[in-house]
Amino acid sequence: MKTGFMLALFAICVAALGYVDLVALCLLAGHAVGVVLRWGQGRDWRLACFGPAALAGCLACAPMAIVGLGQAGSQVGWIPRPGLSLAAFAFFGRNLFYSTSAAAALIIVAVLAWAVVPRAAAFATSVAIAPVVVVWAVSQGPVSYFFPRYLLLTVGAWALLAGLALSKLDLRVAAAAVLVFGILGAGDQRVIREPGAHTWAAYPLNHGTGYWDFAGAARIVAAGLRPGDGVAYQVGQVRWELIDDGVEYYLSRDLPAAAMPREVFVSRSAAEAGSVYSTLCAHPARCLGDASRVWVLGSGHTRTPWRALQANEAAVLKPDYRVASVRHVRGISIFLLTRD
Repeated sequence: MKTGFMLALFAICVAALGYVDLVALCLLAGHAVGVVLRWGQGRDWRLACFGPAALAGCLACAPMAIVGLGQAGSQVGWIPRPGLSLAAFAFFGRNLFYSTSAAAALIIVAVLAWAVVPRAAAFATSVAIAPVVVVWAVSQGPVSYFFPRYLLLTVGAWALLAGLALSKLDLRVAAAAVLVFGILGAGDQRVIREPGAHTWAAYPLNHGTGYWDFAGAARIVAAGLRPGDGVAYQVGQVRWELIDDGVEYYLSRDLPAAAMPREVFVSRSAAEAGSVYSTLCAHPARCLGDASRVWVLGSGHTRTPWRALQANEAAVLKPDYRVASVRHVRGISIFLLTRD
């Protein structure tokens, strides 16, 4: 009875994990290796229940997986299919730990766990490595998920391995080793907390690049906003920059909901569409309405608002609107268009 209850609880936890993060289900691969290792130590038939319980939890996530697969192209389509080159795995390793020096020290100490407590080290190693192997294999298919931050969940296993190695040392030596880890990673921990660090997808390789000043753009719009103004954000190839979400986050902080400018070329918000991105109007002219002024926000430093718009959107605005003002902040150009 107790075993059945624990297995049911395990299946529920697996399902909950899948609904939080589908990629995190790769952890089951590490646990499966651990079950096999435990089976080799003694034929405990209760271990055979792991498979059915894990499968039940995964099947409960099927609706989420089906819906997510339909949106995968727009959300993770930019992740390349991984190969077996040394460069690919070096990139992965550096960015998994967000600190090359701390990662090297942690992995070296983790390897020593095999000499100290090999049985426990075998299970921790399976949790650290097996999920990466599974995600790499799955990513050979139509959708790739092989990106470091999606596998941050394996870092805890590396820390566990290091802890196992240090557990057999004198307390003062172990404390000194932990202090060394902290010192090695302190600089990177400070850097990744700088403004805009969330955009450094390949840190530490692209430190400080690609930061958009959403707050500055929002201040410009809020300062010149009038009732009835509309707004259009650049989408197309740079939609992943989320200029609309970034600017509107700061606008909503400074403006009441009723004063927020209407997105003139959006038919459904991302929340209404149940997607990462909002749904664009199929017929821009119908959605534009009678707005006498439209703010256009585009990526980069550009002198014309038409490059920030889809061709059909620009065709609607060009005949009747002129550029009244142009402002620039880091990564974003802000145009105010007024009706002639």
